[in-house]
Amino acid sequence: MKTLPYKSRLELNASGDFQAQLTRWGPDYQDPSTFIDLFKTGSSYNMMDYSNPTFDDLLVKASVDEATKPADRWNTYIEAEKQLIKEDAASAPLYQNAVASLENAKLKNYERFPYASTMLKYVYLEK
Repeated sequence: MKTLPYKSRLELNASGDFQAQLTRWGPDYQDPSTFIDLFKTGSSYNMMDYSNPTFDDLLVKASVDEATKPADRWNTYIEAEKQLIKEDAASAPLYQNAVASLENAKLKNYERFPYASTMLKYVYLEK
């Protein structure tokens, strides 16, 4: 095992010459696809070249066939995640980011956004 600078890691990813990798990914929008689509066959983020037709079919089913059926779509993503993690052991999530904060009761117009920067333009303290 060795720690690599980012540039060296990118070169190693491109070569495919590794057995396992500890890395991270943060969501950029609030949907399961922000994580699970990384492992689609042919995805540019699928550095390990994971490929499973059953998994890929589930992603198509969730994103196309069930695009307007939220409950069905959610359950299909759960199936895909089970295939990826439980059946194939292609990924092993180790950490989930969280933030704890204290908030003054006089603070007004403060909104938390789970996947975006906090906007403070209209925030004020009530007198």
